[in-house]
Amino acid sequence: MKPKENFEEHLFKNLGTYQSIDIEEDWQKVRKRMTQEKSIRLHPFWRTAAAVILLLGVGFIAQKYLAPSPDMIAVLSGEQMKHVLLPDGSMVTLNRQAELVYPEKFNRKKRELKLRGEAFFEVVSNPSLPFIVDVNEKAQVKVLGTSFNISQDQNRESISIQVVDGKVAFSSLEGSDEIILVKDEQATLRADGITLDDRMDRNSMSWKTGVLFFENTDIEEVLKQLQAHYEIEIVLHQSVPDNLSFTSTLDKQELESVLDEISLVLGLDYSYENEKVVFTLSE
Repeated sequence: MKPKENFEEHLFKNLGTYQSIDIEEDWQKVRKRMTQEKSIRLHPFWRTAAAVILLLGVGFIAQKYLAPSPDMIAVLSGEQMKHVLLPDGSMVTLNRQAELVYPEKFNRKKRELKLRGEAFFEVVSNPSLPFIVDVNEKAQVKVLGTSFNISQDQNRESISIQVVDGKVAFSSLEGSDEIILVKDEQATLRADGITLDDRMDRNSMSWKTGVLFFENTDIEEVLKQLQAHYEIEIVLHQSVPDNLSFTSTLDKQELESVLDEISLVLGLDYSYENEKVVFTLSE
C-alpha cells in the first residue's frame, strides 16, 4: 500500500475525476461503514475520503444554488436616448423607445443580442467572436467589427441598415435572403425581401447626430423627416403648392428655429392647431 501522504496527494490532485460521483450515495456508504466500525478507530483513508466527499458536496451545492448563471440584461431607452456599454467594450446608442437585450457575459463562440427599435452600434473588432444582432425577430445583422445603424419604420414593417464603416451581412430570419453591405451602403428588408438602396439616407442617423440635410428636397419629404425627428405632426394647408423644395443643413436646431427658417425661405406662415404645426401661405 502507498504511504498515506502519497495517496492523499494523489486524491486532491485528481478531484476533477470525481465530479460525476453520486455524493449522497457515497456519503451514505461512508456513514454505514463508520457505524459498522464505531468501536474501531477510523482509518486515515476513510477520514480523507469523507473529507473529500464533504468538500465535493459543498462545492456542488454552491455551484448549483449560489453561483449565478449568465443573466440577460434588458435596456429600455424610454423617452431619452441611452448609451449602453456591452461586455466586450462595444457601444450601442439606443434611440427613443428602443429595447436592447444582451447577456451579462458573452459566450466563447459569439456575441449575440436582440434589438427592437432603432440603434447605432460601434462594435469592437474580434474576428474569432462574431457579433450578431437579432432585429425584431425578423432580420439578423452579423459583423466582426464595424459601425452601423439599424432603423425600423413606425409600424416595424420594414427594417433598414446603414453601414458607416466596415462590412456586415444583413439577412432575413423568415427567408433565405442575405446581402453583404460595406461602408456608405444601405439596405432595407420588406415583406418581399431585401433590397440594396440606391444611396444611404444622409438623415438616417439624425436622431443621434442632431443634423438634418436637405438639398432641393420636396417640401412634403422635408416635413415628413421633421415630423420623425421632432416627433410632432407637421402639415401643409391645402392652399400651399406641393411643388416647393427646400435646401438647408439643420444642425441641432430647436423646432421653432427650423419652422422660422422654412417660413422665411418659402414665404410661409405657421401656427399650432390641435397639437400639430400647420403651414399656410403668407398673406
